[in-house]
Amino acid sequence: MEAFDMNCMLGPTRTDREPCFRTPEALLAEMDRLGISEALVHASHAAMGHPADANAWIVEATRSHPRLHPCWAVLPPGTGELPEPDELVAQMRAQGVRAARLFPGVHGFPLLERILRPLLKALSEAGIPLILDQGRTSWSQLTDWRAVFEIAEAHPALPIVLIREGGTTARALFGVWDAFPNIYIEASYIQESRIVEQISGRFGHRRLLFGTGMPTWDPGGPLGLLTGARISQRQRADIAGNTLRRLLGLPEREPGQAPHWPCGAHGFRVFDVHGHLGRFHSKYHRDWSAEQMVSRMDEVGVERFAVSHFLAIGADYRKGNTRIGDGVAAFPDRLVGYVVYNPNYESEMADEMARGFDELGCRGIKLHCALHDTSTEDPRYRLALQTAHERNCPMLCHVHRGPSPAFLMDTLAAFPNAKFIYAHLGGGSREGLEPFLEVAHARPNLFFDLGYSKMARGILPWLVEHASPDQILYGSDHPVNGFPYQLGRVLYADIPDGMKRMILWDNAARIFGVQ
Repeated sequence: MEAFDMNCMLGPTRTDREPCFRTPEALLAEMDRLGISEALVHASHAAMGHPADANAWIVEATRSHPRLHPCWAVLPPGTGELPEPDELVAQMRAQGVRAARLFPGVHGFPLLERILRPLLKALSEAGIPLILDQGRTSWSQLTDWRAVFEIAEAHPALPIVLIREGGTTARALFGVWDAFPNIYIEASYIQESRIVEQISGRFGHRRLLFGTGMPTWDPGGPLGLLTGARISQRQRADIAGNTLRRLLGLPEREPGQAPHWPCGAHGFRVFDVHGHLGRFHSKYHRDWSAEQMVSRMDEVGVERFAVSHFLAIGADYRKGNTRIGDGVAAFPDRLVGYVVYNPNYESEMADEMARGFDELGCRGIKLHCALHDTSTEDPRYRLALQTAHERNCPMLCHVHRGPSPAFLMDTLAAFPNAKFIYAHLGGGSREGLEPFLEVAHARPNLFFDLGYSKMARGILPWLVEHASPDQILYGSDHPVNGFPYQLGRVLYADIPDGMKRMILWDNAARIFGVQ
């Protein structure tokens, strides 16, 4: 698979604290480690300086590196900051620049077809694709779809590539995408269950382009998404790079053999500690039943999956917990149940905890402090902690308004048998993790869950260096964040295979008591 990363940044940053590739050699070394053959690169100066400086710099930086293809940042015409559109396009052609990138938020202008019209017309006539970067950093952010559709409709020959779409994308785009064949999605952030398969089957796999978002974002997720997708090798090769090569006017590569997926039989055993049955109100996803979940587990080599139900963390804890019990009963060797504890019904929780463990067969407790709008430090959670301690079981906690490191230090000392899994924290930032490292060193019953829709590059190697690897757990939040994408962060991390085995299986099997 000849992967061609279409979303990569090169150059120094403002503070030198952000992840960056200061030199082409640093980027190429990371590409070699990951098995990425080529990259379309824009300069860090494009978002942290001025496009005029960025464009000159990126041409010079890539001149002697044929695997790196320069991309120019562009601005609305009329101010004279950059050449007017026809001259700009002529300079791009002369310099071998085959793509343009627009940063409306960073550069302070509205995304309106009217103000961009001469530029869009010139790019369209020259066959130069436009990469539209609206600065999305979270799945809950909404793209300016009205502006995107207006541009796509007015310039139907212009390829428009949307960066870091995912989460809210499907509900906005899927109903109308057939009418806009010139809209493409860069796939560094789409990760819902079976999303590659669905887009490929419904809209055509050539709507997707492989990208990583390096050096800001971890490349393992997009690589896992592509490698783990159940598609033909021809389709995979197109997504990996050949569609981009066609758009750029570059020669295509032969598909080659399908990449090896290293989970399941003869590979890593996988115990996923964070997932759900049911449907999520804020985000579209496909799989929702126990049967669908186990089918997907079989496809990607997930052996065990610990789940709560969306209805239980939402409006009806009792019915949702019952559905988890039904799922566990149907697949006792595959699904592990969390009984949801809702502190807003504190007087009913003792009976519900007993029902969850003794009747429904659950083996852990789920707290969703955010959806239940209750601080993690609220004393109404004491019964949940006491139950986890007495049952010697894991507690997966989506925190809210806390907890402070001091609170966790004291609480985990008071309930030493409660295995407190801090949901999502392991996939977050260094700044978010650092305050809890001292707690982890002192309290072996604190665990970091890796499941998160976004992960900064290098976080997992940093975490295993600063925390005990036996306190790190693989979680996906599947089906809203699919298995292959989340697995990729561990599979492609620059850590030894022994640590990967601990994170993917050993640690979870130990705390859940599974062989």
